Amino acid sequence: MEIQYFIALLLGTVAAIQLGLGILIFQRNKTNRINITFLLLMICLALWSILMPAAYCFSFFSSAVALFLTRLLTVPAFFFPSIFLYLTKIFPENTYKNKAAFFAFHATFILLLLSFLFSDYYIKSSQIVPGGIDFKFGIIYIVFGIYLAATMAYGCYELLKKLTFLKGAQRYQVLLFMAGAIISLILGMIFAFILPAFNIYFNFLAPASTLFCIGFLTQAIIKTRFMDIRVAINRLTAYFILIVIYLLLGAFSLFVYSRFLSFELNFLTVVFLATLLFLGSSIYHPLRLHLQTTPDRFLFREKYLYEQAIKELGEKSGSIVELNELEETFCQKIREILRSDDATIYML
Repeated sequence: MEIQYFIALLLGTVAAIQLGLGILIFQRNKTNRINITFLLLMICLALWSILMPAAYCFSFFSSAVALFLTRLLTVPAFFFPSIFLYLTKIFPENTYKNKAAFFAFHATFILLLLSFLFSDYYIKSSQIVPGGIDFKFGIIYIVFGIYLAATMAYGCYELLKKLTFLKGAQRYQVLLFMAGAIISLILGMIFAFILPAFNIYFNFLAPASTLFCIGFLTQAIIKTRFMDIRVAINRLTAYFILIVIYLLLGAFSLFVYSRFLSFELNFLTVVFLATLLFLGSSIYHPLRLHLQTTPDRFLFREKYLYEQAIKELGEKSGSIVELNELEETFCQKIREILRSDDATIYML
């Protein structure tokens, strides 16, 4: 059972990262096609990631429940190939014109897969094993595997074509996106299709492997400030660290309290919980503001230092009256920013 808890924790974390990043990026520009498509892609991946530990937790009731949940958790993966391919067509220049044939073809294929979802032609049987889900698949599952691999391979080909004419930052974006997609495609096919064919089950790593694609795409976004990812990374990191801190402190406080007093619904317990809530709410805002600068200090260090220097310069210059002193303050700060031994200001 320990491995099942580890898998649930791992995939739950993966789902939180996927969904959180998708929502934060979408909120920056809700009308941008790339942002909308990225959000849909993250929703599919997050559902795939979260349904797998749900299958682990509830499949012990009976083989019928295991079979039902195993079939159900693959549904988000039906939508992933078409959304991924569409993203490769509009990324990064966002000039692709929507075509009815594209949506009709993929919608037909998704409906075909859904129509066979609960038949033995798709997945015949299923049971939980220590390393994942042991299932016997039929011909439709093989067709799905071919569709997924072919669609993602075509998406990588679309990105490869763009490398021939894009220049500069956009070319670098596409290169990173393609590298992450290829790695995720290879690992996903290995864990979801190839290894199960040889009765080797680590299929919980299939949704986790998508983090390579997300990570490389995020790196491409960071390098060009595309989608204003800096704000998204700052907030996501701050909230993630806050959740971890509050969970650890809460668990530790409850553990210490239960060692000395009985944790029952009484006056002391109410006072204890109220005190925890008061302390947590008191430190939330300053702690969040401090944690939001953590990615800046590492991922965007140069820009962060410039902003801090400008802020300090504004604070100092506001209280200076003498022109010579103001000039010296400006020169000193410019030397610090540019890492120069000397600086001169010419005033007209």
